[in-house]
Amino acid sequence: MSYPELRRRTRQVVLALLERRTARDPFPAHKIPTREQVLHYETLGEAGPTIAEWMVDPLSTFSAIWNQRAGDLLLELLLAQGIITPAEGPDIRAYVASYHNNSLRRHYRSLNLSNSTSIAGRATNMKRRRNVLSILSRSHLEDTFQILHAVDLEPGIYADDEDDPRSINAAN
Repeated sequence: MSYPELRRRTRQVVLALLERRTARDPFPAHKIPTREQVLHYETLGEAGPTIAEWMVDPLSTFSAIWNQRAGDLLLELLLAQGIITPAEGPDIRAYVASYHNNSLRRHYRSLNLSNSTSIAGRATNMKRRRNVLSILSRSHLEDTFQILHAVDLEPGIYADDEDDPRSINAAN
């Protein structure tokens, strides 16, 4: 089986273990361990992820103890189902680490943590974008300068013209 096919099948198994039909579906709350569960497993080595109750901690990187155990269980499952061979194990483990640290964590943040704080942040950024004035030609820039000077405001905008002393690119 080709490496891209192995990666695709690994992603499918992870989605199934997390009870998600597609990568666009939110993570079910019962598939995300609580902080207390993670700390209990990290300190006592008890009650971590199992094949029957497979969970990942998307708030931590793959190097976290909980996620390492989930990765071990995933490889065992892939081997048991005949999806990978023992020789492919190290390559798939490296892929799972990358997949967890990049895709899974990003998906979790965007799908499950898009709370009012991030919504407010996006709204602020959109408002800032609307307040930025872009002037593409010098004639428009001169018109803007005249309007601003008429109301006694010193503009904070400058041309990119090297011959204009007000330009940020003017030779000093």
